[in-house]
Amino acid sequence: KNRLSPTGRLLVAEPALRETARRLIELRDQLLTDPDVALLWPCCHCANCQGILAENDWCHGTEVWERPDWIAQIDREIGSKKERLNYAALLYATKDSAGTASASGTNITSDTTWRVVSDPIIERGKRLLYLCGGPTGERIRATALERHLSEKNRDFFAARRYDLLRIEGTLEKKGDGFRLSPETTATLRRS
Repeated sequence: KNRLSPTGRLLVAEPALRETARRLIELRDQLLTDPDVALLWPCCHCANCQGILAENDWCHGTEVWERPDWIAQIDREIGSKKERLNYAALLYATKDSAGTASASGTNITSDTTWRVVSDPIIERGKRLLYLCGGPTGERIRATALERHLSEKNRDFFAARRYDLLRIEGTLEKKGDGFRLSPETTATLRRS
């Protein structure tokens, strides 16, 4: 923090390898104990990250890219096709320059922004996303039934990994996750 200018930013990134991404999350949690440091992206909360609670978990984004010819040639030679780039990254600032930046077993009244931390999972008649955020940084499993698709929740059905979703309304407790009601509003923001 002493080497960052008052308006500077620090981007820490790695290629979403499990071990190094988990270490990056540990660094994230450690830096958030410093009152002079602000995390700007990708997290929607400042609680300890739940993305490393399970031994095989880690948090990362993915981007579709157009491969350069030389990468396409390597892919052909090794029998691979790298259509997406995975990454784990954190963006920090000094607190002064950052500006203003419960899965408890009952329903959640959500009026907050969540980060999509999974690829969409399509199951019989429903779409499932893992979301991270909320007031305590919880990681939840959220579903929406296709028969409940409406203008209000259409963005939930369009969301991809690392998108931001603002959810307003009730998330009904269902099994080990939550379900959007037909009246729940989901607003997508790509980041």
